[in-house]
Amino acid sequence: HTLVGMEYSVSSAQFNSDGKKIVTASYDYKARVFEFIGDEWKNTHILDHIDPVRSARFNFDGTKIVTASAAGDKTVRVWNFRNNKWTNTHTLKLASVIRSAEFSPDGTKIISASDDSTVRVFELRNNMWKNTHTLGIDDGYSFSSARFNLDGTKIVAASDGYDTKVFEFIDNEWIN
Repeated sequence: HTLVGMEYSVSSAQFNSDGKKIVTASYDYKARVFEFIGDEWKNTHILDHIDPVRSARFNFDGTKIVTASAAGDKTVRVWNFRNNKWTNTHTLKLASVIRSAEFSPDGTKIISASDDSTVRVFELRNNMWKNTHTLGIDDGYSFSSARFNLDGTKIVAASDGYDTKVFEFIDNEWIN
């Protein structure tokens, strides 16, 4: 199978947990949701942005998507699936280009990796996403991606500076 419809480079793709949906991020300013219907993948939803989309990831149960926009937009957006459509429920504006974003395994946190040498941790508090921790490096290189481990207590972040950082959550702080 080949997923079609993107008008420019695809920067990320991910299955949901049951393997019946795929979310893609593209430089054509869109994230797309594909569903396996009958014997083929169909583009069922388009999530519009105002700049290229660098990453798009489902949460564990597939009811939310987090996207990261590049260029001038510099946003992390959270999309919820309600009434058979995806709705942008939260937009987190940052100061730098966002390279990737993803949910923690339990869905209570989001991490973003940025061109400003930071990984930001957002936590869901009172139905709002709050930036609770900013993890950085002093070498001036961008983080290209960041991922949680399976229990959400560690973050691994890839840097353009030829190294990878591991952060661990100890005593209510993220330690490198």
